[in-house]
Order: sequence, then C-alpha cells, then structure tokens
Amino acid sequence: MKTRMIIIAVLLIVGSVSAQERTKPRETKVDKASRIESEYQTMARVINTKQFILEADYRANQYGYRIPVQSTLNFVKIDSTAATIQTGNNYRMGVNGVGGVTAEGQISKWKVVMDNKRKSFVISMNISTTLGFYDIFINVSASGNATATISGTTAGKLIYSGRIVPLPESKSFQGMTI
Repeated sequence: MKTRMIIIAVLLIVGSVSAQERTKPRETKVDKASRIESEYQTMARVINTKQFILEADYRANQYGYRIPVQSTLNFVKIDSTAATIQTGNNYRMGVNGVGGVTAEGQISKWKVVMDNKRKSFVISMNISTTLGFYDIFINVSASGNATATISGTTAGKLIYSGRIVPLPESKSFQGMTI
C-alpha cells in the first residue's frame, strides 16, 4: 500500500512539473528575428569600436584536437591598433608567467565583412609581433560566439573558440610579453 502511494505521489509531482514547462510561452518567429537583429547590431557596435577580446573556452590545433582552457588566460585581444594573443594555464609557469606565451603587436590590414543575411561577421587582420607575423581570421555570430584561426610564419594553426566581450567587461589576465 505504501509503495502504491509513493508511486502515485511521484507521478503527480512529475506530471505537475511537466505541465508547468508546457505553459511557458514560446518565442515566436517575429520575436526571435527581432532578438537576433538586436544582438547583431550590438555586436556590430562592439566590433567597430576595435575594443574587444575573444575569451577562449576551447583551444584547438590544425588537426582538430580540442581542449578546454581558461578564458581568463587564453584570449585574442584587440585594442585599437594593437593586438595581443595569449595562451596560458594554471598548472605551470611559462614564458609569460601564466603557463604559456603572450605575443603583443601592431595590427595591419584590418578588414570586417558583415553578412546581413546570416547575421554574422568575419574579421581578418595581420599582426606584427616580436615573435613573428600572424594572420588572424575571426568568425563572429550575432550572439557573440566566435572562432579565431591564428596562423603564423611556421607550420600549424591555433584555433580559439569562445565569446567576444567588450574590453571593459573582460576579466582576462595578461601575462608578460616577450
């Protein structure tokens, strides 16, 4: 008898929870389109200021080997005419003091392509640092999700996946530059 009562109580609770989930209003197509357009315009303003940072949640190589990383230590920072690329981790000391390498340099050949149909951006730039020359391509969605592909004068690529954040809102920590 007790087990029947427990089963009935559990079924009633589960039924009421699922009924509550169904009563949430769904986002209509018009609401979704206006939300995406608003996000797109906001991201366009952030990119046009050239004061933002891609805080990476994942880092990958050219073979697709992808590892989760700390966004406060792994980033691509754009600050007007200067750019910084940093790798880091909490497990060891690196050249930059945060377990990796920090390259800082000047931006040349800055180009932004806005795709109004897909509500996305492609940013391409060249950076000249003391460690070498780098080509960076950043694909950004309207919501701020981004992927940066970094290639240099040597073989290989480094791919950062994360979010675009305005510089004043960033919580990243920059290590020592070489």
